[in-house]
Amino acid sequence: MLVVLFAGIAVSVFVPAATRPVILAAIVTAPVIWVVGEKFGGILTGSGTHPKMGPLLVLIALGFWPVSGLISTRQRRGEYRSLGRTGGTQEPVQTTASKP
Repeated sequence: MLVVLFAGIAVSVFVPAATRPVILAAIVTAPVIWVVGEKFGGILTGSGTHPKMGPLLVLIALGFWPVSGLISTRQRRGEYRSLGRTGGTQEPVQTTASKP
């Protein structure tokens, strides 16, 4: 059952409508497995090999959180144009033509 859940989480990053709910499922699932299944990574046994893995998995899942809502108003209106360099550097577009 966990295999199906994890496969769905992995594939959903490519489906925009399902990305946020499934990433939330990953964020909830990682600490549950870390606490219940791994007993905090075995930190209290003295022989734990990965005591910080649960929080790290949550951080990795947050790295896949879509940032589409953070686009500026100017970018939505198309008032920026790309300079053609890699890295996405942009400069403002002149909206009014100056007459000599």
